Parts: sequence; C-alpha cells; structure tokens
Amino acid sequence: LFQSLLSCHPAGIGRHTALNIPECVSEEARSLLEQLLQYNPMERLGAGVGGVDDIKSHPFFASVDWPK
Repeated sequence: LFQSLLSCHPAGIGRHTALNIPECVSEEARSLLEQLLQYNPMERLGAGVGGVDDIKSHPFFASVDWPK
C-alpha cells in the first residue's frame, strides 16, 4: 500500500522534482500543499515574516475560526 520515498524517487528529490497531486484535490488544498512542500525551506508558506499567520490566512483555512 505505502511505498518508501526512495522507491518512488530513486534519483532523489530536488528543486525540480514534480509534485503529483490528484485531480480530485481542491484548488485550495493543492495551493496549500505546493506552498508547504517547497524544496527550499525559506520559500515555504509560514517561513516568512508572517510566520504561522501566513498559513492560517491561506484560502484553504477560510472557514476556520482561529482562536485569538
């Protein structure tokens, strides 16, 4: 059922490794995943000045009422 990362990507994962997200995943979820899984940690959602607030303000979480 589950394969190791090495068996899925035997050449390794690099900056240009394609992220294959199924078509059934919503655009908001797709955007969130793409931003969280950036190869360079400094480019990931939440890594900037806004920190976790950038993650919480992503459209995927629009219906979440975050505690103050």
